[in-house]
Amino acid sequence: MDVPYNAKTGKSVSRIVADLFEIIRNEKIGRGQPLSPAVQSLKSALKGKSVDESDYKKYLEEKYL
Repeated sequence: MDVPYNAKTGKSVSRIVADLFEIIRNEKIGRGQPLSPAVQSLKSALKGKSVDESDYKKYLEEKYL
């Protein structure tokens, strides 16, 4: 059985998503870095969608408030 990525890295899912947004933002301003397979998979899932950090904040507010 595969161990979930967040368990392997010790990061929360929220932290992984925040890292994804940071990577996407860095790519837009030209500071790219190699993507892990998990982040590449998440990035591919969002391809063609207009998503930013405010969308993630809204999701967290709806989830926890």
